[in-house]
Amino acid sequence: MLLSARTQHPVDVYEMVVEPACSHASDSHPPGTTEILVQLAGTLTLSLRSDDLSLRAGDAVRFSADVSHGYRNDGDQVSRTLCVITYSAPE
Repeated sequence: MLLSARTQHPVDVYEMVVEPACSHASDSHPPGTTEILVQLAGTLTLSLRSDDLSLRAGDAVRFSADVSHGYRNDGDQVSRTLCVITYSAPE
């Protein structure tokens, strides 16, 4: 289960599509924000701090998204990724 009606935190869920040879830089999100990426098709490189993590179809990763990060498609096919962003609870 990705989401529950009892979730106290704001959540964004969307499909991220990155064309070959394209990238997207993301500023840091508010403190306590996490992202879960599930690679659906193609490949995607997640740049987080000074590390790069390559995702292939079927891979998943969870990370703290309160730092600058980015996504890059070094492959020759469209990258499709399920992205779930969970923000810290509003005060």
